Amino acid sequence: MESKEFKALKEQLLSCRRNGFDRMDAAERSAMESYCTDYKAFLDTSKTERLCAGEVVRLAEQAGYRPYEDFMIAIDAATSEWYNEETGCYDLPKAKKTMTRQQLVNMWKKFAEIGRASCRERV
Repeated sequence: MESKEFKALKEQLLSCRRNGFDRMDAAERSAMESYCTDYKAFLDTSKTERLCAGEVVRLAEQAGYRPYEDFMIAIDAATSEWYNEETGCYDLPKAKKTMTRQQLVNMWKKFAEIGRASCRERV
């Protein structure tokens, strides 16, 4: 059995690490739980890129923002990863297609037009 002196010395010399969760007060914990719940709901409704963009627009509008007036959504396609130097074309792995630069640009234009039309329908 440990003596009182030994326990006191042990507490002074050894660190008792607490993780971030243990350091939060009730209000911080509640805010974190709310954030996590909202994030899980977002993930549940955003199974594809299109659904994700639609959900972002819906949430922004719910917060009082207007698409094309207060905000815009941009796509970083990371197409350099698709570029095939041998053919000079872009190999789209998920779509299992190969496109020229112009075909790829036209595809992005089409996506933007669909998004713009979708936003206009809401206004």
